[in-house]
Amino acid sequence: MTTPRRILQIRFAALSFDPLTERVVSPDTGGSQAVAGAAERVVVQFHAPLTRRDQERLKSEYGLALRDYVPDYADARETAPGSADACDGGVPRGVQDRARHRPAGVPDRRAPRHERSLDQVLFRDADPEPVAKAIEAIAARKVVIVDDRRVGGAPKINVIVESPLAVQAIAALRDVKLIEEVPEALDDNSGAAGTNQSGVATAQSIWSQGLHGEGQIIGMIDRSPLDIAHCFFLDSVDNTPGPAHRKVLQIRNDSNQTLAEHSTFVAGCAAGDDINNPGGHVRRGGAWAARLVSGPKQDVFDGSMLSELSKAASIGATIHTNSWHDDTNGKGKPAKYNQHAADVDEFTWNNEDHLVLGSAGNTGEQQGPPGTAKNAICVCAALADPNEMSIGDGNPGPTIDGRLKPDLTGVGCGIMSSAVNTACGVFARGCATSWATPHIAATATLARQYYTEGFYPTGTRQPHHAFTPTGALLKATLINGTIDMTNQAGYPSDLEGWGIIRLQNVLPFPNSARATRVWDTRHVDGLGTGDVHEHHLDVMPGAQPLRVTLVWSDAPGAANSSTPQVNDLNLEVVAPGGATTFLGNDFANGASTTGGAADSVNNVEMVLVNSPAPGDWIIRVVGAAVNVGRQGYALVASGDLPAAPVSTGVQDTPSSAYASLTSQSIRRCRTCRRRWPRSATTSTA
Repeated sequence: MTTPRRILQIRFAALSFDPLTERVVSPDTGGSQAVAGAAERVVVQFHAPLTRRDQERLKSEYGLALRDYVPDYADARETAPGSADACDGGVPRGVQDRARHRPAGVPDRRAPRHERSLDQVLFRDADPEPVAKAIEAIAARKVVIVDDRRVGGAPKINVIVESPLAVQAIAALRDVKLIEEVPEALDDNSGAAGTNQSGVATAQSIWSQGLHGEGQIIGMIDRSPLDIAHCFFLDSVDNTPGPAHRKVLQIRNDSNQTLAEHSTFVAGCAAGDDINNPGGHVRRGGAWAARLVSGPKQDVFDGSMLSELSKAASIGATIHTNSWHDDTNGKGKPAKYNQHAADVDEFTWNNEDHLVLGSAGNTGEQQGPPGTAKNAICVCAALADPNEMSIGDGNPGPTIDGRLKPDLTGVGCGIMSSAVNTACGVFARGCATSWATPHIAATATLARQYYTEGFYPTGTRQPHHAFTPTGALLKATLINGTIDMTNQAGYPSDLEGWGIIRLQNVLPFPNSARATRVWDTRHVDGLGTGDVHEHHLDVMPGAQPLRVTLVWSDAPGAANSSTPQVNDLNLEVVAPGGATTFLGNDFANGASTTGGAADSVNNVEMVLVNSPAPGDWIIRVVGAAVNVGRQGYALVASGDLPAAPVSTGVQDTPSSAYASLTSQSIRRCRTCRRRWPRSATTSTA
């Protein structure tokens, strides 16, 4: 009896194809074509996820970089003449097939027009200069090279073309990996700090412990520079941005930039602090003692998201807030995974200590990058206290590939902040995710300070406990500190995400009702396909629910891929005695249930048990499919827990590792059926 061949596909947003039965060939439109006998670009597809041993062998014996992952289980590479089958012999589980790589033309979702602004992403080893000259000869203008290889990305070329034939000709160039239309970017235009910290506008429970953002730097990309003459940002000694400035370390490219109220208001929400009344202004920012790095949004579109994030990082920013979003798919449609999203994931994959946030758009628009990148936090806006259990602004997910976005909700209504072109004025603006996002960035900044000043695990400042958290740990911390918004249907939901933030629920201090354990595992110590890390958690008798959140900063997917997921981890939480196992994101009626299957779509997974049995709980992190490198992760668990068993509770060595996994079918989350496909399967190599 012949076993039917398992059908694997090459998946892009515009199309998917089986490389064993179909070839994609660019039409001859007069553009530059591959030279006969020369090296060419190919996509090599494997039968299953590569184990760590497989990856090491392919890199050493065949020279594969394994950086440009394409679903399913494929990698884009250059191959020399006659070497098309170089990877066939001896590869574990075998090569399914290889296909010549050619980017498709770009469909225009907007009204027809002649002039189009395009981004061309090149292969990492391409020389952008001759490609730019070839593109210019094809009838493109305003050709600009953006070389992001110095910050871990790929070279890009921004152009304006006036003919669809020019797009096809550019697609025929062998070094062009992706062509993407430049998206339209839309701005997403108290008592927020207290509500985000404690649930009560007047109770700033985290500030009261001495955490205000000291020593932390927030990077912001917005419509214009912030108004550095405003008292929230002014330095009376020398008001030139720089390391000595009390509030602003850098304002990038501020020449010929008209100050806009949006940017100054956002900056005030994040870290505004009146120079005349330090720490005392009633409308100060959520992390009022932090400092700021500011860059204009236009530089993202003239250059790249990766380069702008890297510039902010070079000045010391680790939290990056963005109160705007790309319109990738049109009003009311789910967000695509475009190059800006891939850039965010590239940046956070290569810079593990960083966290990027983006807003979920104004109600009636759509979601979009940077917030809908896999590794970013996408923020929706809640009404002000006492109505914070209702949404005030934002758009529902999921993304077009089925991921849960937004991630969480913060107060974005009833906000007052700094007024541009005033000495020290503040004014109120309407509900907006633009205001919720910098306040959540401020909340992440306070969490980062909690870890970097050694508050974990005792709840008091202990310098010998200090460590630098990964962005994944900060994201897991915030999501683990959420609660269900009682006025929104379903939990988790496509509008509130994992709920509204309550930071005090996850950052314990002496006499707190809940305790927290964290494990922060970097890529170098991370999982490969088939690996399992096991952690133990003692749960005490009590009334607190047990909440366990797994987050990993995934490797960047291919822009415009229909399935940008690269590395898949699974969360398993086993109750005392071993009879009951909860899987991440298997929810019913607002809490974890049993009998489901693993989630292969999201890189955030949670288990929530409202009445946990006391005893030894086992937490497993499973490497279901690690296609690029090793995959680090962050775990945050909170509930009725005893004192931490180790000095910091962070670098906990896994107690066991398994060599293989049993194949599991993927089932939809019962309450969020659009996010988790029913028919997919996962297996080990």
